[in-house]
This record gives sequence, structure tokens and C-alpha cells, in this order.
Amino acid sequence: MNMEKRIIYWMDKTVDGIFHLAVLASILIFSGVCIAIFSRYVFGCPLNWLPGIVTLLSDWAIFLMAGVYLYRNDDIVIPYFYENVIPERLKLPVDVFVTLAVAGFTAVMVWACWKSMQMGDYLTSITTVPIHYYWFTIPFFIGMVMGMVGAFKRIFRKAYVLTTD
Repeated sequence: MNMEKRIIYWMDKTVDGIFHLAVLASILIFSGVCIAIFSRYVFGCPLNWLPGIVTLLSDWAIFLMAGVYLYRNDDIVIPYFYENVIPERLKLPVDVFVTLAVAGFTAVMVWACWKSMQMGDYLTSITTVPIHYYWFTIPFFIGMVMGMVGAFKRIFRKAYVLTTD
């Protein structure tokens, strides 16, 4: 296996691991909400700290899954227009343009998240549990890095297809 395939293999495995982390966060959200409901209505004891934890886990589940989608997705298209309106000879340039737009968006978001994490060394007011704000930003940062890497991977694959044809 050459170096390029090994790198892509390990990137794909890393994204699979992040996918499982997002699924675990989703399971913990469901469990936490069930525990909160059970505690409030069976024992009459509300768990005031749990909504903040559920919010944190929601960030992890949503933004990591967005990153997994952006990494794995071959092209973001509207199928009707893509298949019926765009001529066959323009499909590759449209694919490259959309992929470059995704790469640009995710690069800007990575930069913004990085700046936010550098400034965010204060405790969040979302929960009664003392959690630093950057724990809410890290999943968005990871998701956007995955999206950017996936977009560049698609760009390089399309460039490889163009140079070998």
C-alpha cells in the first residue's frame, strides 16, 4: 500500500472513530433526558445540572456528525438541477466549484473556532456545572477540520482524474 492510500485509510478510520463518538454522545443525550424525566416525575427531584450537560453533548453530536458528513460526502448537489439542467461537460467544474466553496467555508470556520477557543477560557453560563466555554467550541472545530480535509481530499482526487485522463 503506497503512502497516499495509507494516509487516506487512517483519515477514514479517524473519521469512523469520530462518527462513533458522535453516536455515543447521542446515546448519552437520550439517556440523560430519560434520567431527568424519571427523576423529576417519579422522585420529584429535578436534576438542574442535566440540561447543561445535554446541551454540551448536543454540540458534540451535531457538530461531529456535520464534520463526518462533510468529510464523507462526495458532492453536495441538488439532484434535479444537477442531473437535468447542468450539461455533462459542466458537471466536473460544478463539482470542483462546490467542493472549493465547502473547503473555503470550512477553512473560515476553522479559523473562527480557533480564535474563539483562544479567547474562551471562561466558564459558560449555559449550565450550573462549571464547564469552560471551549468545550462547546471544540466539536465545531473538529467537525470543520474534518470537512476541510474531506473537501481537499475530493479536490485532489478530481485533479488526479483530470491529469490521468
